[in-house]
Amino acid sequence: MSPYFLMFFFPVVILHLNYLKENQGVVFEINKNEIIKKSKDVISKYYTQDVEKIVIYSGGTRNRGYGGLAHSSYYYAKIKFLDGSDFIITSLCSNKIDKILSENFEDVDMKVEREFYPIIN
Repeated sequence: MSPYFLMFFFPVVILHLNYLKENQGVVFEINKNEIIKKSKDVISKYYTQDVEKIVIYSGGTRNRGYGGLAHSSYYYAKIKFLDGSDFIITSLCSNKIDKILSENFEDVDMKVEREFYPIIN
């Protein structure tokens, strides 16, 4: 049972805690050409013209039509701004965050980086 736990369950727990730490207490509202980020008493608005690029860090087998390990369904989007700042939206906020961003930020450069284990550094 220990090898099963170490191979399949433990990596998922680590990723989940990593993603939870990143977006805990934060609510995102994504509209056409606008992201509203609400955390505690702070509300920030970001617009298309402020975004340099969006990078989706995804597991290697996600959306490929075949199954993979449990952690391969985790992914996150790093939104980089022209002023050098950035923030992250994880798949814990929505399992379709990549589609939502691509539909609402059509004019922004978006790319997908495939990683075996997409942990947030």
